[in-house]
Amino acid sequence: MLTATLVNNSQAKIQAWINAARAGLKTGVEAGAALFEGQAKDNAPVLTGRLRDGIHTDVLVDTDTQQQRGVTPVVPAGNKYGFEPPYARRIEFGFIGVDSLGRHYHQLPHAYMRPAFDTEQEAAAEAVKDGVTQALEGVA
Repeated sequence: MLTATLVNNSQAKIQAWINAARAGLKTGVEAGAALFEGQAKDNAPVLTGRLRDGIHTDVLVDTDTQQQRGVTPVVPAGNKYGFEPPYARRIEFGFIGVDSLGRHYHQLPHAYMRPAFDTEQEAAAEAVKDGVTQALEGVA
């Protein structure tokens, strides 16, 4: 016959592992987003630096069980586009046609966000995994 007895502190130990995993998830997601942000800034064409300097990370979801960050080149604004700088999308995707001022464009895309995602996707996934793993290693 096999008899097992749970130690009184087992619930506390399990909670410590859960807390560590949650903290590690947050750290890992932040590190992954920083990789995307840094690469996008490196990729962005620079004339004035306004586009590059506008690339930032927003916290989209921050709960105990879910962490989500968004890397974006724009911030909400009260202009007719709804964001600043207004040319961010035009640089990423290009523009062919006449703008609101009557100027004719055949502007080829200079993608900076999508290539950052493509380049850093695996490293960002590793950063999340490493964040959780390192946090769990700290639990005795």
